[in-house]
Amino acid sequence: MKSVLFFLWIYLKTTVIYGFETKVNTLTPQGSIIFDGSLPGEGWFYSLNPVRSSSYGLEIVTLPSNGVNGTFMLHSRIKCSKLEQNPSVLVMEARTGDGQRHARFPLHVHVEDCPKTSSKHVNKVTTNSIHPLPLEKISENAVISIQTKSLGTCLESFKSLFSLRTFLPRSIRQNPECISTFNVANDSPSRQFIIQSDSGEVSSANLVCLHKPYVPLKALLTLDCSTSQSIPLELTIHVEIYGKDRPLHVTQLTQPSQVLTTRSSHTLLRKKRQSFMPPKFQNNLYVRNVAEEQSAGVVIDSFVIEDFETRSVTYSLLATRDGRSQDMFAIDPNSGQVTTAERLDRESIPVHYFTIYASDNNNPRISGQAALTIYVDDINDHPPVFESLFYQHDVSESLSLGATVLTVRASDGDTGSNAEIEYSILNPSGPNEVFRIDPYTGSIITRQKLDREEETSYTLQILASDKGPVPDRQTASAIVEITVTDENDNKPQFTKSSYTVDVSEDIDPTGNPVIAEIVASDKDEGANAQIRYSITGGNSYDTFSIDSSTGHLSLSMPLDYEQTESYRLTVRAQDGGSPPKSNSTTVLIRVIDQNDNNPRFLTTLFQEAVLEDVDVGYVVMRVQAYDADAGANSALLYSITEAPANMPLAIDRHTGILSTSRQLDRETNHRFNFKVEAKDQGDVPRTATATIEVITK
Repeated sequence: MKSVLFFLWIYLKTTVIYGFETKVNTLTPQGSIIFDGSLPGEGWFYSLNPVRSSSYGLEIVTLPSNGVNGTFMLHSRIKCSKLEQNPSVLVMEARTGDGQRHARFPLHVHVEDCPKTSSKHVNKVTTNSIHPLPLEKISENAVISIQTKSLGTCLESFKSLFSLRTFLPRSIRQNPECISTFNVANDSPSRQFIIQSDSGEVSSANLVCLHKPYVPLKALLTLDCSTSQSIPLELTIHVEIYGKDRPLHVTQLTQPSQVLTTRSSHTLLRKKRQSFMPPKFQNNLYVRNVAEEQSAGVVIDSFVIEDFETRSVTYSLLATRDGRSQDMFAIDPNSGQVTTAERLDRESIPVHYFTIYASDNNNPRISGQAALTIYVDDINDHPPVFESLFYQHDVSESLSLGATVLTVRASDGDTGSNAEIEYSILNPSGPNEVFRIDPYTGSIITRQKLDREEETSYTLQILASDKGPVPDRQTASAIVEITVTDENDNKPQFTKSSYTVDVSEDIDPTGNPVIAEIVASDKDEGANAQIRYSITGGNSYDTFSIDSSTGHLSLSMPLDYEQTESYRLTVRAQDGGSPPKSNSTTVLIRVIDQNDNNPRFLTTLFQEAVLEDVDVGYVVMRVQAYDADAGANSALLYSITEAPANMPLAIDRHTGILSTSRQLDRETNHRFNFKVEAKDQGDVPRTATATIEVITK
């Protein structure tokens, strides 16, 4: 018995467009996941179709470069002026590595705060609100294809083929508000298949013998997401057979006449199969290297599909991680040769990531893709750069032998040995012999005892050299000035490690009242023990001042708890030594709130209408106020004032929720006007009132 290979293709008809919409705006953060089109199961590889997608959509939205999932990520901020259409269309392709499964669907990215650009309509499923919206129609269809294997040309009765549910994107499939139902369409030209309405399983209705290359089936998918409308989708199944041995549990033919055996049949089927199969590259991933700083036109390599000699395709290149890469490389659309389009700088972009697309000229067009990674190799084009060209450091004559005086640092924008830096002293003789420099770290170290009476200062010339090839090595130099000082070996010490002061916000700053006393002492003598105080940080708008001699901390500006609840000052104590020594402490000033703000309602008039037959306890509205103070000064209690007699309404004193306390009767009283008071819990309470109007209908 001759065996055959059985192909199953499913296409959504153009009468109803299978598409999904996601909403974003120009403030959506870069890096946000805006839609998840991942399909269940393993082995899927995802990409964006560069031919069917809008050009600006491809600039602002990317899929993972390795194609392992279908998450749409916002690559850059959106600019309304660049939108060719709103919504923009992105067409995702998903196929398995074995080529047996393929799916394609359009995603409509609707930028809510940019104007729409078309008045036509189409049904879509919106992934954030899950409601179909009337938007412009596009000439783009979703496509699903499945390849299975058969030993014959007949399928046994009730043979399960595949499930339509497995082709719903994750954003729709995992949404608990979405219910999908599958059915065979009433006008389906074939009744040879059945569909389970809940699972979407497609099975043969009876013994199906396939005498034609195509057996059509129309199916309807009804997708009900909360309050959305049903979305009907028409699907057509095409079957193609050609001879090849592959096992599958199907019924074998008993009559040789049922098997396609002629050479013309095989030739026709192979051509048809090739037209449906996407172009395939020789590798899924290519990695290449190119040296930086070369003129444009450097050839990277040629990347072609496996059957390039017999199949005509058009090649295109799309940057997947950094949009700047797009203009730095070009691809020949006919030969697939990739070249540099401008001079490359490794320090700007060290690695470029692309997807190469090969699109045939069929209608609809079918594309294949491969990943391309290009590493930019470094050349020694950057000299070392010191953090400073001039270093000045004071060192005590009591510094121990072998101690580090200071460390100079240089950096190099290159990589590898071109960025490895070695340090040396250009003038190491004479008085400078008391120092040496670590060639790897740049630390300047004493190698002899210092004596201020013999030498009061030193000037060192430091050289930094990279380790590139000897003819191309780059260098830089810096000056280090070291001054030897007399010994002042004690820092001022504060009486507390930190200070905390509470100050009421209503204190009068007139006269600069003292709010704290900061005290430090020094174990040295003479000028080395004379301490001067200063505020070095945290003193916003010079709100505070300190007496440099006594350390008395004073208030200079009014305090406002509602603007600033606390201040964290850094106070320095510095002695009079040469060079001086200093120490710092933190002073936390906590502003104590006073009840100086009245409550404020969101509006002065609250109006609401309510039916007279509502139940007792029905919530009519919530009356809400706020207080800019804190603590008890901002805790509000609500009460009704100026209420009419026998008013059937009550208010929750803590929440401000107004509800019915007994049955309403419009004939007795159809309108209630009264006031609600909000009172804070300060020592001297402050209040505010609002007018309430409730109409009974």
